[in-house]
Formats: sequence, C-alpha cells, structure tokens
Amino acid sequence: MSSINTITISGRLGRDPETRQTQSGKSICSFSVAVDRRGKDAGTDWFAVTVWERLGELCQEFLAKGRHVTISGRMQSRQYEKDGQKVTAWDLVANDVDFGPRTDAQDNGAPPRRQASQATRQTVQQAWGPLPEDDGVPF
Repeated sequence: MSSINTITISGRLGRDPETRQTQSGKSICSFSVAVDRRGKDAGTDWFAVTVWERLGELCQEFLAKGRHVTISGRMQSRQYEKDGQKVTAWDLVANDVDFGPRTDAQDNGAPPRRQASQATRQTVQQAWGPLPEDDGVPF
C-alpha cells in the first residue's frame, strides 16, 4: 500500500522570499504563508514553504510580502537542535505555485511586481503555454 502526502494551501506571504544556494549549488527559496481559518475557530495558520531550483527563482523574482498565492506540495519534517533540545519543524515543499492575478485590493500594499524578462517569459511559456502580451508578467 502506498502513502499519499499532498497539501494545498492558499494565503498571503508573511515575508519576502529568501533564496540561498546549497553546497551542491542548487537554489532553494523559502518564505512563510499565512492561511486564515474560518468559522468559530477563526485564526491564522502559518506554513513554512520551501521551493527548489527554477520555480524558487521565479518565486524570488515575482513574489513579495502580502502577495496572495496558492501552493501545492508535500509536507516534510526536519529536525534540529535548539538550546540543547531536539526540535521538529514542518515545511511545505512546493511542487506547484500559483501566483494568481495581481490586483491592488488583493496585494494590500505589497510592492509592485517587476516586469518579467524575456528569458523568464520563455521559460514559463515552455512550462505553461502562451502568455498574454499585454500583462508583461508570466503568472
């Protein structure tokens, strides 16, 4: 019997994406996403998100704090030591990021998104198909 580990969240970035390189040279982008709960238990759940390589680079280029996203991926645990205690943290490792349409109301004052470079547009078009010419942004 096989196991399934899939999660999809929709919320707003709690901080700007940060990208770093692994020792082997792969890029890894990380940020947090706030997802509002509904109903009588209203509140906010925070998810640490990790996005690898080219998709992470696109997140770094086009996302900013406050931006609405929908992310699908898998939950992955990691352990580390803090103050002599073992801590387990959970990350959503993204395999799909929907940047969604940008409107001033949705972005709640987030900084404007940069125009996509021609190389970025070509990369996204190869993966997702034709883009509208008037938008200038591949998402």
